Amino acid sequence: MLVIPTYLGSFSEVIKSTKNTVSLKIVSKCGNDEFLVYNNKIEKSLKQFGKDKEIEDFGKRCGWKSYTGGAFNDDKYYMYRKNIFGIIVDKVEVTDFTSDTVNIIKAKCKKCGDEYIVFDNRIHGWDAVMTEETKDISYDTIEFEQRKFKGSKENVAKIRVKVINQETFEEFQKENPNNTIAEYSNAFHDISIDGIIKDTGKVTMIHCEETA
Repeated sequence: MLVIPTYLGSFSEVIKSTKNTVSLKIVSKCGNDEFLVYNNKIEKSLKQFGKDKEIEDFGKRCGWKSYTGGAFNDDKYYMYRKNIFGIIVDKVEVTDFTSDTVNIIKAKCKKCGDEYIVFDNRIHGWDAVMTEETKDISYDTIEFEQRKFKGSKENVAKIRVKVINQETFEEFQKENPNNTIAEYSNAFHDISIDGIIKDTGKVTMIHCEETA
């Protein structure tokens, strides 16, 4: 079974774990699982907004059903869903807009107010973990904006996270024998974050990213 990312371990519970994927729900230390969602404020191009909408629509069609990420023969990366016969019935290309973009997703507990960093691509994911660059991570100067959900008055959501790692720990250690299990757990290849909106019951894509 895939190892839970270490940084998520203290505020999440496992929903399902397989060889290459683990699905989690975010739970505050007070036991509450309803959150306000924030992302760092960034400037997006019209192309990025269009791709975000395309991915969000894919998430709506899938709901919280099983989907997979991977490269096809055209060397492009897709999120896709198969039917019971193993045939791909829905897919969306995931274009990399994030190589020079900081993406941070923060959750604030609706009950106790504790805040959790659900994802920060500066320090989480394959590229962030494997780089030898020294990182001085601070959130003091980051401007966050609250995520508003269509049709919702409360903008409160239950958060679900799915990470995919195509390598085993043994394969990861071949890159460097000194690599630890904690580093491996945070060096996932893909992450998707969904929200189940409290007052509408709808599932929406909050963020997804290929990190390798």
